[in-house]
Amino acid sequence: MAWGKKAWSPSHLQQAVATQDSTAYAQAFTPFYRQEVPKLQAWLATRFSFSAEETRDLIQDSLLITYEQAWAGKVRNFETLGGYAQGILRNQALLRTRQKPFLPLNPETYELPDTGPVDPADDPVHRLLGYLARLGEKCRITLRLWGEKASMEQIAQQLGYKNAGVARQIKRRCLQQLIDLYLDDQTAQPDA
Repeated sequence: MAWGKKAWSPSHLQQAVATQDSTAYAQAFTPFYRQEVPKLQAWLATRFSFSAEETRDLIQDSLLITYEQAWAGKVRNFETLGGYAQGILRNQALLRTRQKPFLPLNPETYELPDTGPVDPADDPVHRLLGYLARLGEKCRITLRLWGEKASMEQIAQQLGYKNAGVARQIKRRCLQQLIDLYLDDQTAQPDA
């Protein structure tokens, strides 16, 4: 803390609010303000991408709201006033992002270039489908149901497995077979 700048005191703020002494409140809030601005800037910069002007405006608005709500007696615990200000800042930032105008894309400006036909050997979806085709039918169905977020109990019941534990073991074996097929294919390709 630099000389001449005093640390803020939650008790001074609370006492000023209790006695409704606006001058003492403003004097007690100023060190809090100076201490919190860098923290709020850092917090905002790590979560949103606002311009410097927008950041300054959001922090000013948030601290002003904090100032007014604390003065009005809406803050119960002055020890956590920094967190209170951060919560207000978060709400203000989310509100600002919802209100930002979005320009529609001009299809002429953002047209993707035509890359021509896709070689099935280079397309990961086609390769995965090829690996799945090389698995047995029960494995394909087990993995499909698992991919569709079916529970192990549902998979066991639908495919006639003894219980969910058996379905889980079969799913693991099928996944391992799929991984092995992929790895075998990768080692067989000379430039992979």
